[in-house]
Amino acid sequence: MGLYGDKINGDGGSPNQPNYGVMEMRLVRIVKWFVVSLACGGLLIPHNSLADNTSIQPLAVMTDVALTKGGILQGQLVDTTGLPVEGADVEVRSKSCVVGHGLTDEKGDFVVSELRGGVYQVVAAGKECIIRAWSPGTAPPVAQRGLLVVAGDLTVRGGAGQIFTNPWLLAFVAALAIGIPLSLDDSKTSSGP
Repeated sequence: MGLYGDKINGDGGSPNQPNYGVMEMRLVRIVKWFVVSLACGGLLIPHNSLADNTSIQPLAVMTDVALTKGGILQGQLVDTTGLPVEGADVEVRSKSCVVGHGLTDEKGDFVVSELRGGVYQVVAAGKECIIRAWSPGTAPPVAQRGLLVVAGDLTVRGGAGQIFTNPWLLAFVAALAIGIPLSLDDSKTSSGP
């Protein structure tokens, strides 16, 4: 008995088509089922979960803020729910050197004075913002009158790295775990005495 062209059960088949034995047909059917299942499973896996995202760094957003007379930066610190954060230290840095600091009140408001126009890093409650501070009278129309700092992580991740939380993928894996042993068992029992 061979894979192609051998006579099995007295039937030689046509000369252009191979003549498969019962076991060989079941093996081909299992392989086809496995390949199709694997292709379908590939469609269910989120593409970004397979990508290497280690080199992607979020871009820092620079905010234009108008300073008031005397170089005063006004702002408010809130948490991710919008509630004010009281008693937090606010640092203003230029080239990693602290050039000013303030403390938030019960409304989350803070004031840092004696700043000049330029680019600064504002650090409060573990959150860092980059601002371009404009001297009084020089700010463009899009510049904000004050700075709003939101403490906490606002990022909502779409499941990258969490492949097995997709319900369709779990169903696929369960179907494979049930289907493959059943197919193998059927091929053993139907091979004959």
